[in-house]
Amino acid sequence: MSDDRDDDLLEAARRGDRSALETLLQRYEAQILRFGRKMCGNVDDAQDVLQETLIAMARSVRDFRGASSMSTWA
Repeated sequence: MSDDRDDDLLEAARRGDRSALETLLQRYEAQILRFGRKMCGNVDDAQDVLQETLIAMARSVRDFRGASSMSTWA
């Protein structure tokens, strides 16, 4: 699924496809971690930001309507 577009993965994740959700989360993991490091200034806190963000994304994927890009939403 790594070649799938975000829109396709998002639709599948909304329907309950765990593999699609996992692919989306993995796709944005590095970007979120970089943001966390800039925001927090250290790796441990950035890892916490990453974990909390991925959990929030997984819990709310059905509510995301695509009004913004996936990276903005993440």
